[in-house]
Amino acid sequence: MSESPRPESPVARSAAEPQRKLVMQPGVILAECAFRGYLALRGTRETRAFSDILAATIGLALPRSGAYTVHDDQFVIWTGPDEVLLSLPPGGEGTLERVLVDALAGKPHSVTDVSSGYTTFRIAGRDASRLIAAGCPLDLHPRAFSRGMCAGTHIAKAQVVILHIDESSEFHIIVRRSFADYLWLWLTDAGVEYGCSTTHHAADHTVVVDL
Repeated sequence: MSESPRPESPVARSAAEPQRKLVMQPGVILAECAFRGYLALRGTRETRAFSDILAATIGLALPRSGAYTVHDDQFVIWTGPDEVLLSLPPGGEGTLERVLVDALAGKPHSVTDVSSGYTTFRIAGRDASRLIAAGCPLDLHPRAFSRGMCAGTHIAKAQVVILHIDESSEFHIIVRRSFADYLWLWLTDAGVEYGCSTTHHAADHTVVVDL
């Protein structure tokens, strides 16, 4: 019996590169949240049932424009007037897709599993916003981009969605798989200036590299 193919992170090889130098107090901690599930969900906000069904299935309301809602590591992220992106712990996307399709039957909607096309980077630490700002045009100051907000933008020419997770400088960066390795390498290279501790979670191991 042939074994099922083992999933591989798009940054697995780059994240396993040998460490450059030891950083005792890193200004930035960079990690990949590998193998999360992603569902692109479209519907009509004016239809109350759409919001009610989403709340009933995952316990989260539709976010306002430019924001996200989160509970138990499940995110509902605003990506457009009639579209949200659901980010879920690994393995939960298949079941939720079926539940949503059944619950929304007969109502204008679409539910698409896009899990194979994205990954998420977690960037935290006192210099997290400075590292991101080195390649991103957004104003990341908490007065302009506070906790709970999200935005589609780019970092070093890679299209991303940024979520401000915590006021103490923690962000999530959702990036397309095809740009993930490039962006990982850019962040680790730019992070040398701040001292960047890099943690990569693969399917069966964790690699920690201090830059």
